[in-house]
Amino acid sequence: MKRLQHIILTFLLLASGCNKHSDLPVIQPESRPIEVGIASLTKAVFNDALPSGEGFVVWAQCVKPEGTSTDNAVFGTGGTKVYAPSWNYSPTRYWQKGTYSFAAVLPASAFNASHAATTETLTVPYGTQGINSLTLNFGTGGYNLAVEQDDIMVAFTNIDNTNSTMGTTIDGVLQKASLTFKHQFALVTIQAANLESRTTIRIDEIKVSGNKSTVGDIVLTYNPESGIISSQYTLAGSTTKTDVYQTIQRPTQSGLSAANDWRLSPNTGTQPTYDTLIPDLLVFPETCNFTIEVKYTDLYNDREITTTKTGTLPATWEAGKKYNYSFTIELDGITFAEPTVQPWPTQSTSIDTELEM
Repeated sequence: MKRLQHIILTFLLLASGCNKHSDLPVIQPESRPIEVGIASLTKAVFNDALPSGEGFVVWAQCVKPEGTSTDNAVFGTGGTKVYAPSWNYSPTRYWQKGTYSFAAVLPASAFNASHAATTETLTVPYGTQGINSLTLNFGTGGYNLAVEQDDIMVAFTNIDNTNSTMGTTIDGVLQKASLTFKHQFALVTIQAANLESRTTIRIDEIKVSGNKSTVGDIVLTYNPESGIISSQYTLAGSTTKTDVYQTIQRPTQSGLSAANDWRLSPNTGTQPTYDTLIPDLLVFPETCNFTIEVKYTDLYNDREITTTKTGTLPATWEAGKKYNYSFTIELDGITFAEPTVQPWPTQSTSIDTELEM
């Protein structure tokens, strides 16, 4: 009788799996669900954490031991979306005996996927996975960073489950797929200070030069030994001061403070006081001449005199680094300083959590 019940249960599981998700591996009654979470996350344009409902797209390929079938595209050919803060996803995948190659990209909202909380027709942009590689498919139009400004972060990890320990608890720790995400772009901030002691200066507009988009896809490759993720893509055009990457206008909504309204107060001390005008401009990693064009107005005695000045600095931007540009203003001109460079700060604690199915 027990054997008959087992045969019936297996038949129902197989029938359900084949009818609903034909690209998924066969689910056995004794299998354990694959849990996926974030081991660490560099602070991003999202600030300290992903907002609820945001998340990442995950892929995995499973290579089973020799002599058994190979289950590739464990999370679907276009990946599966995993959502913060509980890192839930659907349909549930289960650990199989073998070795796994995981890849993931965030934010999930920037990409389509095979499986998501809402039905998606897989069109660009989306990702396809190889062993230790991930191709982000953007079509012939490429990825326009000037328009999208998505802080794209990528993670890879390889897991050996030939001993079938994944999904079990060892020394009080649940064995799961924990991902460490790394930035694929660089971050530029721009700040300014007024050196004049008698007048307020209002910044009206800032134009920055730089490459806007790729031609086609971005291919990411992971080196398991070094942990380095390298990217390959072709940028559209070359960077010159006439190639305007973005034009940023002065904020004008009501209720802004003077600093947030890009008004620089008169200098009353021995050291200039800097106000951050642009806190989070994403740029492609490249070597170029970075041009900043500033349109500003002298507000002395309610008389408005507007001037435009331009400065160019050599730049070498690397993925995962933050470049702080600053300039000082006097009535007769602008002085641009060399940028300070630092890594994007990382969170001190893990945000890895238990998975909710």
